[in-house]
Amino acid sequence: MSKPTFIRKNLKTILLGGILLVSAILAIVFWKQIFTVGELIFHPEAKASVQDKIQSWGISGILLFGFIQFLFVMVTVLPSEPVQVISGLVYGVGRGFLICWASVLLASMLMFVVARHTKKLFGNKKKKEELSERIEKSGKSSFAVVCLMYVLPLFTYGVVAVLAATCTKLKWWQYLIISAAGSAVFIPLTVLVGSLVMRGPWTGIILTLCLLVLVILVMIFKNKLLGLIFRSKKTLDERLNSFVAEKPRKFMYTLFAPIYRRKFVKKNNVQVNYSFDIKNLRPPFLVLSSHPSRRDYVYVIIAMLPHKMNIVMNRWYYHVRLLNPLLPLVGGIPKKLFTADMPAVMNVMRRIKDGGVVSISPEGINTIYGASNPVIPSTAKLVKRLNVPVIGININGAFLTMPKWNYGAKNRGKIELNADILFTPEQTQEKTEQEILDEMNEKLAYNDYKWARENNIVFRAEERTKGLEALLVVCPNCKSQFKTVAADNKIWCTECGNGAFLDASFQLNKIKDDDAFPLDIAEWFKFQESVFAEEVAAEGFELREKCKAETFNKSGFKQVVKYDGELVINKDGVRFIGKDIKTGQAFEIFSPRAGMPMVSMTLNKSIDFYLDDCFYEFVLTDGVKAVKCSMAVNLIYRRYEN
Repeated sequence: MSKPTFIRKNLKTILLGGILLVSAILAIVFWKQIFTVGELIFHPEAKASVQDKIQSWGISGILLFGFIQFLFVMVTVLPSEPVQVISGLVYGVGRGFLICWASVLLASMLMFVVARHTKKLFGNKKKKEELSERIEKSGKSSFAVVCLMYVLPLFTYGVVAVLAATCTKLKWWQYLIISAAGSAVFIPLTVLVGSLVMRGPWTGIILTLCLLVLVILVMIFKNKLLGLIFRSKKTLDERLNSFVAEKPRKFMYTLFAPIYRRKFVKKNNVQVNYSFDIKNLRPPFLVLSSHPSRRDYVYVIIAMLPHKMNIVMNRWYYHVRLLNPLLPLVGGIPKKLFTADMPAVMNVMRRIKDGGVVSISPEGINTIYGASNPVIPSTAKLVKRLNVPVIGININGAFLTMPKWNYGAKNRGKIELNADILFTPEQTQEKTEQEILDEMNEKLAYNDYKWARENNIVFRAEERTKGLEALLVVCPNCKSQFKTVAADNKIWCTECGNGAFLDASFQLNKIKDDDAFPLDIAEWFKFQESVFAEEVAAEGFELREKCKAETFNKSGFKQVVKYDGELVINKDGVRFIGKDIKTGQAFEIFSPRAGMPMVSMTLNKSIDFYLDDCFYEFVLTDGVKAVKCSMAVNLIYRRYEN
């Protein structure tokens, strides 16, 4: 490594000496002009004559003011505002602005280029590294940070130029844009002050007092202003962790209730049966509803009117940009599915304590096959702790109106809600948690196929089996897997030819005399579950599926494909082994089985779950395997944890 030359070694001293030398020469050359400017400052009564005298200098006067402004920026520690005030006083707002703005822009760019190529000369290296780290941790782009430095009155133009050059990776043209726009914000204001200051005795006093007040406020709130620049920006999930649910807004119910009634209730023939007088029901109370479809919240909201409820919902919906600002207004309480989520529990308890009404779907997820899932056991503990009346709403027909294997279906038949008082406050304290759990499982149970069969419900539905092959993947006759095909309201096995026809009540019927299948789709799904349960029980069971992992970007509102790898499911839990698609860096996550009773699933596509406040969706290369992966996770939990 070569020794530094004399110039490189003493560059800082040479630059400072050069600036002082040039300043001294120009001061000698323009001493008369400088004296005249001083006369304007210290003898304002001579304003008119002095203004005329300075303006008579022509280009020399403009160059003088431009150089003084240039010099103030290059020295870095001197504020530029005094020069701008005097420029406004002499040249007015228009010309005064152009003189100062052009000088600031030229000096800032020169300072940026010099500082970028001689970083060692400007400031302590350790402090610059700390500042760079704070900028990175803030979550803001370098562009945004430097913009804030210009907008907030904390730094001189010269200091901003040095910091931008030494602590960020901004390119020169990016800094040019920021400098041009940022300086154009405040220079007109200070120049305007100069043009107004001599209009009358009170104008100058008032403007001076305003400037003093501004300086004092900046000094008082310096740390808070700096916090706006360097404060770490919380991610959306971090903000949701500290989310505080509020009372639903009345105007939102007034706006959406008529829409819900017309679009979903009337059109889908929704009927509500009450075993009590809802008008005599007084908050606080808890509503527990079954969860056969994605639109259950609509039916429950309408059924419980005039009461306005906070609704515990999948946290994922808060990641939808359009819904994010609306959900808090309608009382949405975000919850991570199938994980202990204390912020959600605390929000429920807080709203009940404040005299509110909270609605929960204790299954935790809407069914994928048309019959109820077991109630999450921790719900019983919450019921006892709240010690308020508990209303149960059992929903039938909602799943067949919009079956999970075909979300695009527009089936029309009937949806029936049965509302009952599950527990009084006294009963919640008298019964054990297990008794409460058993009663919830009994009274909230549903099976849409059985309900339709027993009540002769017929649906106006086309393409009833569209997508069904992604749900029913095991043939009930030959037990072949992933050999089913569905079309024309039929489903059959390509291996043995066994099949069934799905009628308008969603009942299975024989196509051929020798076809064999369970009573209905729910029973078929249970048979399929028993087949997978045998595999899970086998020694060394493991599922491996190629997939891409999606997660939310920095904004939290867009899912992006980030990792490529393999999903591994065994008795230990769920593991993803892969690499970052952009960097190629190895990436691995693991969720132990104890913390994962179930996972959410999109048929013929993916499974997804939250881990450490991060949402992951694993899009399988062979999408039809999603149902087996989802069922395997649940079966492993039930076998080893229950």
